Formats: sequence, C-alpha cells, structure tokens
Amino acid sequence: MRTSIVLTLVRPSLSISRHGRCPHAYSQIRNQSAYTLESYLVTPAQLSSSLKKNVYSRLSTAPRIVPLCAAWFMPNDPDHRTGYKTFLEKRIPKARFFDLDKVKDEKSPYPHMLPSPEVFAKEMGKLGIRRDDSVVVYDTVELGIFSAPRVAWTLKVFGHHAVHILNNFKLWVEQGFPTEKGVPESVEEVYYPVPELEENKVVLFDEMRERVLERGKDGAEEVIVLDARSKGRFDGSEPEPRPGMIF
Repeated sequence: MRTSIVLTLVRPSLSISRHGRCPHAYSQIRNQSAYTLESYLVTPAQLSSSLKKNVYSRLSTAPRIVPLCAAWFMPNDPDHRTGYKTFLEKRIPKARFFDLDKVKDEKSPYPHMLPSPEVFAKEMGKLGIRRDDSVVVYDTVELGIFSAPRVAWTLKVFGHHAVHILNNFKLWVEQGFPTEKGVPESVEEVYYPVPELEENKVVLFDEMRERVLERGKDGAEEVIVLDARSKGRFDGSEPEPRPGMIF
C-alpha cells in the first residue's frame, strides 16, 4: 500500500493565473553562477564563508546569496515581540525581511494562506531578490528555527529553488559572526517574473477533507497527517492563538 505524508498546512481555495516559465533555463542559470551552498540546511560558518565569496555590487548582475529574515512571533506573545522589531534589533548584514503577515492571501479568513503568484512576485521584487539569487532563510536569535521553514517552503512552492535554511541565527550570534541593527539601507527594486505555483506541494482543503473521510476504507490511499504545532496546541492543553487552526 502506498503511503503519503501530508502536512496540516492546507489552503481552502486556490485561483492562480498561468504564466510561462522555463525551469530548465533557471537551472542553467544556477549552474553557471557562483553557487557555493550545496546543502538545504547550512551552518553559520558555511553561510559566512559563502557571503565572503559572494560580494555585493550594484553593477553586477551575477546571482547573489541573500540572507532573508523570516522572524515571526505568535499574536499572543507575552513580551509583545514582532518579527520586524527583532529584525531591526539584530540581523545578518544586508539581510532582507520577509513579512509573513503581509505576503499572504488577504482575502482569506484563515491566517497566512499562500499569496497569489502576482503578489509573491511583486513582494520578492520589492525585496530586491532576483529569480536566480540563492536565498538563505533564518529566524530570530530567541527561537533559532521556527518560521524560517515556512518561508523557505513558500519560496520553493513558487519555484524559487535556490533556497536554504540557516541552522541557525542563535548559533550565528553565539559563534561571533557579524550582525547589524537599525533601519536597513534601502534596496533597489528588481523585476521578479510571475511564477507558477507548484501544485504538487500544496494540498487543498477539499482534498484534505476527502482523504481524511476516506481513511481506512478499502482501496483508499493511506495518509499520515503531521501537525507542526506545539504539543500543547495539538492536544488542547494550551489556547489556540490562531483562528482556523483547529483539527
């Protein structure tokens, strides 16, 4: 019997436009670039070494390595922290900030549903990230790894394959790698082509519901559902701060 593993991050509905894209062409660009990060999960030392070899230049059009801060806190955070505030307090030099509360489907009643391809492309362009750039997503110094995997997945689901996760910013700081603070320098907006969403990486709400209802029946595909919430939120011993995330 074939077994599928399905995360509980689902989208109630999906309506996207089809735009031309050539994965082979982007693959060739990556192979021709100074691509120095080979693993999906990178250490602070590996990122630091790669950044030193990948010097920024306003005149260069070569692919770059871009640190991308994905800091985010629960709405019921006892210290009232926000991702952007921690980004201003301490970040990797020349990092950009990906706002999970902004880059989403604004029309959905559910939190953090995927944005449209058009919105995604527009926001990536505002961040000055080009399609062939290598992006290293990282989290807050307090949490180590928390929301970075979600942001990395968002980039991948829209076809930005040169994506990595830093393991992790807490270690980056403890090991003495450089940081900066304050309002960052403005970045030049670039053109980011509207991508196609890779639908094989997303399970829609109706499909998820159908799979659960068919579970255990003769001929039904066996599905394992993984809930990525904390144990307390999963078993109901802690309050659920995000409406619509009850299973």
